[in-house]
Amino acid sequence: MAAIAAAGSTAEAFRQGLAPRRGRSWAATWPSASEQRDFTPAEQVAFAGAGRVVYAAGAQAMAQAAGGERRLVELRGVGPGFPLAGQVGLQGARDLDAAFRPDADGVPGVAVEPALLDRLGLRLGQRFTIGNEVFVARAVLTAEPDRIGRFALGPGC
Repeated sequence: MAAIAAAGSTAEAFRQGLAPRRGRSWAATWPSASEQRDFTPAEQVAFAGAGRVVYAAGAQAMAQAAGGERRLVELRGVGPGFPLAGQVGLQGARDLDAAFRPDADGVPGVAVEPALLDRLGLRLGQRFTIGNEVFVARAVLTAEPDRIGRFALGPGC
């Protein structure tokens, strides 16, 4: 992911994403990452001492529709209280709790970007797999405060 050719575009996208948020509290959404491990108890205490905390986990995986269409996706599971600042825009569900609600068979719901629906040929309410797990597309993400480019958002932390 650290391709030099993409660095300029990524930096510009980051600047443009921040432009509408100038003047707002940056500390409210300060990200911290830990690759391939959980935060230590000491790190969690330090974060909690700085204010409200919401944890999120991310991964890449292969999504597949029943018809066989496949797409590499970037997943993010978000904890209660997400987002700390701003709002998530959704179509098809009133909020993230409704988007993540399991269907009658217990299959968990997810919120997806419109591009994933297009690329997999899905409609809201249809099931698809990510890895070996089945999910139902419950809502479309129309806005995400810290969005740079993701395909699915589901319960997780």
